[in-house]
Amino acid sequence: MAAAAAIRGAVARGGRVFVFGTAAARPRPSTFAAELVGRFQRERPAMAAIALTTDTSILTAVANDYAFDRIFARQLEGLGRPGDVALGISTSGRSANVIEGCRRRGGSAS
Repeated sequence: MAAAAAIRGAVARGGRVFVFGTAAARPRPSTFAAELVGRFQRERPAMAAIALTTDTSILTAVANDYAFDRIFARQLEGLGRPGDVALGISTSGRSANVIEGCRRRGGSAS
């Protein structure tokens, strides 16, 4: 419920939702962002949502130039702004790149 409230609040204030995950959770961010931009169950205005898992050029460049643990944090440094929401998805709860991405936005990984 807290995540849904944070997303609703951010979007209402003009913020965006950044979604990311790794390993088994990697396809989920794309689907989640697509549902926010498209529609889920009912017609409504589109929400600004971006999956950080889809640009392989950014993912490989950041992994090469920095470290794989920084692939989401670095994208949030460049794209995120105050009022945005970062939603990290990790099936194990121990994915270092998801944890670092959540730390970058001041959140917590789950």
